[in-house]
Amino acid sequence: SWADRDAPNAIHALATAVTRLAGMRLPSPASSSLSVGRIGGGTSVNAVPANAWLEGELRREDGAGWVVLADPDGNAFCVAGQ
Repeated sequence: SWADRDAPNAIHALATAVTRLAGMRLPSPASSSLSVGRIGGGTSVNAVPANAWLEGELRREDGAGWVVLADPDGNAFCVAGQ
């Protein structure tokens, strides 16, 4: 809302995190991939969101495994407003 316009915005923080993830240098030659598949958060269009989340994974081509970005609450990846 207008009254909360200066409050930290969790979706803005998450967008910064996604930009940084997208800029990560992965092993070369390409043997890994990083994917952000879903992003969400907030409760309405005109409210500053207190939290935001994303689901993503880091996958290895050699089949040695993959990592799902996770937080202790079970969210796939979580950035909270401070």
